Amino acid sequence: MYVYRFDEPATGMDGTLGAAHAVEIPYTFDNLDRRGVKVLLGEIDDRRRRVAADIADRWVDFAAGRPLTVPGSEEAWPLHDPTDRRRVVIGAESHVAEGIDDAAEALWMVGDRPAGSTGS
Repeated sequence: MYVYRFDEPATGMDGTLGAAHAVEIPYTFDNLDRRGVKVLLGEIDDRRRRVAADIADRWVDFAAGRPLTVPGSEEAWPLHDPTDRRRVVIGAESHVAEGIDDAAEALWMVGDRPAGSTGS
């Protein structure tokens, strides 16, 4: 399993969405120039196009079973390991970070299960 956090904020709609859930979808499919995307994301420039191309390439690599690298670099995308908490932060300068969401994730976890989970 691979984990990422998308940090490229949308500036459309006065920036109210930020880097909200699903804002990365137009990037994932490298279709920033589709009708309606500019309303959501804001101005589409060369930097955003580069981010989209890099992300789309990673998803193709994943689907093809090729080793993943951090978008825009040759650094290996680490496999998820709950003991070291590394994940890829995707944005204009994608990189690997450790422990960046620990406080937020702690709110959802009880032991090793999500809060509210009964488990078996």
